[in-house]
This record gives sequence, structure tokens and C-alpha cells, in this order.
Amino acid sequence: MTKDHPIHMSQQIDHPSIKEELFLKLQQDHSIFDPSSANTDKIRCCMCGRLLAKDQFSLEHIIPQQALKADLRAARTLVPTNTRAGLTLLCNTPLELKGRKYSEKGCNSWKGAKYDTNINKIINGVINKINHKNPIISLLSLCYLALFSKFGYRVAFTKAGIICRKQFFSPAKFQADLPDFSQLAFLGSSPLDITENNQAYWSSPFWFDEGQQQVGQYVE
Repeated sequence: MTKDHPIHMSQQIDHPSIKEELFLKLQQDHSIFDPSSANTDKIRCCMCGRLLAKDQFSLEHIIPQQALKADLRAARTLVPTNTRAGLTLLCNTPLELKGRKYSEKGCNSWKGAKYDTNINKIINGVINKINHKNPIISLLSLCYLALFSKFGYRVAFTKAGIICRKQFFSPAKFQADLPDFSQLAFLGSSPLDITENNQAYWSSPFWFDEGQQQVGQYVE
């Protein structure tokens, strides 16, 4: 495979156009679910919900870079980190909730400090049995961000989305309104090589069954 292979890209996370394009996409989506913000040149952070300007957001790898080190060498060479990790925007401005300072650099820093280590361990099989709260909450936050990256604010503004957002700020304790029971299944393994036939596996970090997709309603 050569550098001209269709899944090869050279973009880096700090490439200005990536943030510009993603902000514009989210801004258009946000105005559908919150029309009052259409002329503000601002969007809500998908976690804390604050209405903020573009320069108050940073690009964030949904799957932390440390978790991708075990990827196939050929995949690491041919498929950029941004593609294998998935990207979203999280706020990077000081965050206070109910008078308590959570993070100097907003939700972006909070995710890195509270969840990325556990996500790395889960993805790379270090935690074989998830039998305590922190890894489960880390995985829940990862799944929420994956859904947001795919479906936008229709996820953030649903009742379930709001529960996930609240849980994000409670990394060691389950929220009272979180459902009592759920099941997770971890199945399969990654391909042993990267080929024309399996390139889709490496070109998208998340897959969804859209047959059951429901469009959420905006909730104040």
C-alpha cells in the first residue's frame, strides 16, 4: 500500500481547518435544536452545556492517543491518529459548577484527567473484569462522546444524554437517575493486517446500529 491509498491522510489534531470545519458543522446542528442560538456564533459544550465561542473549545481525541499505541503498525502508518481515535470539540475554559471549581481547562482537561487512563486500560484489555465503578463510568463517557460525534446535539439534548453529561462530572459515583441495570459485551478482535477489504475497520473508530435510531427532543 502506498501513501496514495484512499485511507491515508496527513492531518494532525492541531490543523486549524479541522477545528473550523467541526465547529461549523456543530454550529449548524446546534441551531436546529436550540434556534435561539442561531445568531450568536456560539455552541454548547456537549458535556457541561455552556454556550461558548469557538476559541473556548479545543479538539479532543475521543479515544485517547495512548490507547492507540497497540494498533497494528501498518494501521498506525497508513491511518492517521485523528481517524482511528475520532474527534470532537470540548470546552477548554475554566469550569465551575455550583460554586465548585472542576477544571482550569474545562471539559477537555477533565476528560483527560478522569477518564483517559481507564479508557486506555479497557481498550487494551488490561481491565479484564469491570467490577468497580470508575471503568464503567469511563466507558459510559466514551460511548456518549462517540454518539455525539455521530449524531450531534440530538444526543446531548435527550433525557439519556443529560444523564450521561451529569455522570461525566461524577467519575467515582453513579448518578441516582442512571438506570440500575445494563449489559455490555466485548467481542471479536482486530484484523491481523490492513487490506483493501478491511480498511473500513480502521477508517472509523465507532460503529452504530442505526436501525433503532431515534431523534431526540430538545430539553431545557
